[in-house]
Amino acid sequence: MQAWSTIQFTLLAAGLGLFLFGVSMLEDAVKSLAGRSFKLFLQKQTGHPIKAVIAGALTTAVMTSSTTVTLLVMSFTGSGILPLQNGIGLILGANLGTTFTGWMVAILGFTVNPEKFFLLFTATGALGFSFFSSGKLKTISKLILGLGLLFLGLNYMKDSFVEFASKTDISLLSGKPNIFFVLFGFALAAALRSSTAAMVIFLTSLSAGTITLLQACYLAIGADLGTTMTGLLGTINGNSTRKKTGWAQFYINVFTALITLATIHPLLHVIDLAGIHDPLVALVSFHTSFNMLGILLILPFIRYFTRWIDTLGSGKTDILTSFLSPSNTTDVIACIDALERESLLFLQKAIHVRSELYNQPHDAIPADAYYALKEYENDIFLYSLPTLQQSLNKSEAQEIQQLYSSIRSATLSVKEIKDVRHNIADFRQSARDELFALEKEISHFFMEFSQDLTSILHLHPRQEMLQDMTKQNESFYEKLKTLAFESYRKQQDFDLASLLNFIREVRDSNQLMIRSIELLWLSIQNKTAINTDNGGS
Repeated sequence: MQAWSTIQFTLLAAGLGLFLFGVSMLEDAVKSLAGRSFKLFLQKQTGHPIKAVIAGALTTAVMTSSTTVTLLVMSFTGSGILPLQNGIGLILGANLGTTFTGWMVAILGFTVNPEKFFLLFTATGALGFSFFSSGKLKTISKLILGLGLLFLGLNYMKDSFVEFASKTDISLLSGKPNIFFVLFGFALAAALRSSTAAMVIFLTSLSAGTITLLQACYLAIGADLGTTMTGLLGTINGNSTRKKTGWAQFYINVFTALITLATIHPLLHVIDLAGIHDPLVALVSFHTSFNMLGILLILPFIRYFTRWIDTLGSGKTDILTSFLSPSNTTDVIACIDALERESLLFLQKAIHVRSELYNQPHDAIPADAYYALKEYENDIFLYSLPTLQQSLNKSEAQEIQQLYSSIRSATLSVKEIKDVRHNIADFRQSARDELFALEKEISHFFMEFSQDLTSILHLHPRQEMLQDMTKQNESFYEKLKTLAFESYRKQQDFDLASLLNFIREVRDSNQLMIRSIELLWLSIQNKTAINTDNGGS
């Protein structure tokens, strides 16, 4: 009990908060920075499972932290940069790469702790984020700051357990069942947020003769399980793909641990036959061998494992389709009807998310509502795709394409508002009365326009109604441009380009929603006309 009382819970809580905030900043920055060339490079380097494993192993060996690599992989998959299967390949490699530090300790007697750079990362990122005005440099600084806070949080959590670890005598477990060593290894690695740090403690105890090689092997198995706890922490508030990646690491390590527990004596016998008698080298050889065994057993079935993880996580998705489903995709007419109803629901959701994004402060969580909408859009395309693979006539294919275009326009409409949230915040806080009043006028028009969009969405609108809304939107846009130039001529103390860009994107967002509604009802009207003609003939 005395050892448990040494845990610094305030430091632990502070570390957890910084860690989660750092993960969130890191993923936001990755989403913003991921251009086509970067995505193609990363996907190419991890496209084949074996290449992904090698890349994961080498990256972890350099960074000496499978935890950091896993969290980066979760950010990449969560942002859509990496497919889930590629990310799982990297995690398999990271499990192997994390044994590199153990080899350095066993052979050279020292270790490298990458977390000593956390202050440099935090300082560089924070200063860049504060002083850079360029969007790209500011986003790069945000990424570096996210990494710094992630390291800082991990370091605080580890420090909260340092005294606990130093006062815990592993030799007290002697004579206890081997499962106690597995559980202790799990608890220590989970507390220190590092299987590498735990392995150093085990190597030290083994070197001092306080534990046997067999006991150290059981501790190593537990440590590999314990390191998955940080990945599971990283799934908090993450989207479904990030959660699937974190749980994939957990299931990989559980499977590897179970196989290793069943084969621990044969593995140690093979190591002995290989002439490895130094207990420290034998321990790291065992650590490397059972991680390699896990890779060899999972890698040939990685595609099926990925599908299983994908299915397992699908029930956790916050936003699901209401009318489309993976079943009954061969009935073309029923699927098109379901797609129509889903499209109508999607547009209604998109109008709501637009209003929510406009009304919420720039630093509020609802920016995630856009990414949730994107997941909803992906589900619609995923569940309706098999219908496209059926034998379709020209009118059916055209209707599906129009519905897809309607959904895409609605998503882009929401993105336009997401991209100018910082402008909304700036003008709402402006000391210039004219700019403050101008934003109020834009806000009033935007909300009224959104209500009108919701109304006509369910009215089977005539073309004249949509044209009137377009004229209204363009007229208001021209009026706002005139007011912006007049205000700038009076006093040139604000960024005119930002104001004009803000006005234009609001106009474009409105127009995209009008186009989305037009495509939806055009598709439905065309189908009704075809059905009427067929019935008449």
